[in-house]
Amino acid sequence: MQFFPNDQVVAFDVDDTLILWYKYVNDSPKEDVIQLDNELVVISRKHIDCMRRHKIRGSTIIVWSAGGAAWAKKAVEALGIEELVDIIMCKPRWYVDDLPADEWMKRNYLEDIVKKV
Repeated sequence: MQFFPNDQVVAFDVDDTLILWYKYVNDSPKEDVIQLDNELVVISRKHIDCMRRHKIRGSTIIVWSAGGAAWAKKAVEALGIEELVDIIMCKPRWYVDDLPADEWMKRNYLEDIVKKV
């Protein structure tokens, strides 16, 4: 069993949060475009800066992905943010609680960075 006593835990998703798909945001600066597996992706600097601010304030940082823990690890390494991340895992499929997540969990997504088609 692992024990995490920090009560400031922040989880960051990978796809469309830490990285954006180049085909949807192909007007991004070249320095923000990286190769991840066989895809060109764009670094979401706003969300990584948000992660950095949480880490500076002492938060435990989780990176997760519905694509699995291995995909999340590849993204963390490609982004060069290993020193910010405490836990890498797959995105939880279920949670069991007496309250709906929106009653106890805050969501912060910087929507202006993504242009969905």
